[in-house]
Amino acid sequence: MLNVNLFESHIVARLLDFFSSKSAWQRALWSSGIVLTLREILEASEHVAKGVISQPSLDHAASWAMLVGGRDPGVGDAARRRQLQRLLRTDDRGDALTFNGAQYRGLAILRSEIQEGYLERWSQALVSPSLCPGPERTARAI
Repeated sequence: MLNVNLFESHIVARLLDFFSSKSAWQRALWSSGIVLTLREILEASEHVAKGVISQPSLDHAASWAMLVGGRDPGVGDAARRRQLQRLLRTDDRGDALTFNGAQYRGLAILRSEIQEGYLERWSQALVSPSLCPGPERTARAI
């Protein structure tokens, strides 16, 4: 049967672009998902404590996670996305994500919660026009 759903057609076309053996590798389109990114941030905070990497490097990774997580329907509802933003943010007083600190422990718990129902939340978003990101974002997430 012919698929006339433009949203799905766009996603399929982009996936064919991404994975076709005839397409040039689209390096800029590939990045880790939010769950892996949060795991890496937790690991990075331990490395900051050991002096292996700098706090600005961790802050940069946290800023990226704030951007990615803020628009990922797999993270959860607006309250959960705000909680994620709060845990990742370095505030004006200089409070930062530190290994085994309150933000670290909260982020570790939140990462587990996000991972637990991640695909289910994405499946709900895909059938709800108000929750679903655009076809390009959806294709990149896949």
